[in-house]
Amino acid sequence: MISDLGTYDAASGIDLWGGGILLYNNQYAKVENNCMTNVRLGIQTGNFWQANPGSSAFQIISNNSIQSRRVGIFHNLHYSNASALNISSNNFTTLDHSSESGWRGALLSSLAVPSTFANNMVSGAGSTRATIEGVNVWNCQSAPAITGGSITDVQLGVNVNNFEGYNSNANNTSATIDGVSISNTSIAGIKVNDNNSNTNGATSFANIQGNTQINNSSVGLWLNGAGASVTFTGSNAASFTGQSIYIDQTNNGSDVPSTNIDATQVSFDGQTGASATLAQNFTIEDKINHKVDNIALGFVRVKASEVFVTTNSGNVQRGVDAATATDIVNVSSGTFAENVSVPKALTLKGANANVACGSRVAETVISPASGTGFNVSSDDVTINGFEITTPASTNAVILGGTKSNLNIVFNNIHDIGTSLTSGNSRSCINWEVLLPQY
Repeated sequence: MISDLGTYDAASGIDLWGGGILLYNNQYAKVENNCMTNVRLGIQTGNFWQANPGSSAFQIISNNSIQSRRVGIFHNLHYSNASALNISSNNFTTLDHSSESGWRGALLSSLAVPSTFANNMVSGAGSTRATIEGVNVWNCQSAPAITGGSITDVQLGVNVNNFEGYNSNANNTSATIDGVSISNTSIAGIKVNDNNSNTNGATSFANIQGNTQINNSSVGLWLNGAGASVTFTGSNAASFTGQSIYIDQTNNGSDVPSTNIDATQVSFDGQTGASATLAQNFTIEDKINHKVDNIALGFVRVKASEVFVTTNSGNVQRGVDAATATDIVNVSSGTFAENVSVPKALTLKGANANVACGSRVAETVISPASGTGFNVSSDDVTINGFEITTPASTNAVILGGTKSNLNIVFNNIHDIGTSLTSGNSRSCINWEVLLPQY
């Protein structure tokens, strides 16, 4: 038993000390089956640069129970020829103290060798402090593997960052998050943060895989700043359940994340984009903040070859801009007061795609204040199932240039040019060159 360590007496000369075990300057050891209570810091490692001259059994920190006031484990500064540590099957819990403003289950920092943080249980239950984090990853050029185990009842489950881990500039930082269960986080399950306080241009990156589960968190995944990025790797890479926002991308005060994300192997409240119905995909869209909401952001693709736009996204044009040629752009019912330019081969589907007049449901209405509804400048474009009304324009759809394979089908087109001065010509479709009729 290791217990009751640390003082907050500034005059003592040992203010803020209070660690259970310190391994420093290449001191490889087996640290197993210890119980620590009411310590400020459970275990600290640091300044390892030489390889372990003995057995790998002395690179293991496992099966320890650590109740700490500040940090459960501070795994720091392993570089050059240092041997990677395996930190596994430990139980990290918090104990509040009035002199401590924050708590971290683990701080993994300045790692240039690939240590493993595996099957650990991290819980911030009961803490009322201002900052409560499960695992903070800072200045790690070799991605630590955070695998298995659970992180619960914290503000941030995993925080991969380039500044706040040590309140100073990090170099490029990365982590692998593999099969971790993260639940009950009040801010986000995973945050990848390009902190605006970083001044050296370092990036922050997370690779998420192995059915990492994020449950009952306000935000599932939060990317902040242009230097923040993420990949989902492998089948069934991650699942998000019970969030108000699945994936959020925000401005760090200077710039925004702009790297596209392939989330086709991610499930959202039990459905992937491929298994979800159209209505469910619209619901998923409304819980992802990305290029369809803000053209400067990265595009999060949840279903191969398809894009989804809702009235909450607010803009069909951004859906077109986010799409890749030959994609389907699905647009929910509702009114979109905009002019839509289509410069690439796409299929645009409104709420009444393939539905004839007389049996239609709530429409997807394209109703610009002025100008045409759709302006098509590419071959191989289909506009299917919209209501198009342009009282202030002579045309509903303009098909420009010498183009082919254009399909304008199952659309309810009406009130074209009705607010214009008499004498102007009006047409539903303006063919700028003669094209075959369909």
